[in-house]
Amino acid sequence: MKKYVMAFLFSGTLVLSGCSGLLDQVSDTTTYVTEAHEYVNDIQQFTEEFPKLAEEAVQDAAKKADLMQQLESLKADIQEFNELTAPKIAEDLHRQIMEKISCCQRKFKPIYSN
Repeated sequence: MKKYVMAFLFSGTLVLSGCSGLLDQVSDTTTYVTEAHEYVNDIQQFTEEFPKLAEEAVQDAAKKADLMQQLESLKADIQEFNELTAPKIAEDLHRQIMEKISCCQRKFKPIYSN
C-alpha cells in the first residue's frame, strides 16, 4: 500500500510540475494580451485625435510643439511594444501589429523630418 501512495504522490508531483509550466505560459500570454490591448487603444485614440491636432498645429506653434511631443511619445511606445516578446500563441497577432506599426512609421516619417 505504501508503494501505491508513494507512486501516487510522485505522479501527482510530476503532473503539478507540468501544470506550472502551463500556468506560466498562460500568465505570459495574459500579460502580452493586456499590453497589446493597451497599446492598440493608445494608437487608436491618437489616430482619432490626430486630424484635429494637426490642424491646430498648423495655426499655433504651441500646439505644434504639443503634437511633436505626442509623436515622440508615440515613437517611444512603438519601440517599447516592439521589444515585447510575444508568446507562441500570439506570434501572428504580434506580426500583424508590427506591420501596422511599420506603416504608421512610414506615414509619420515626413512629420519627424520637418
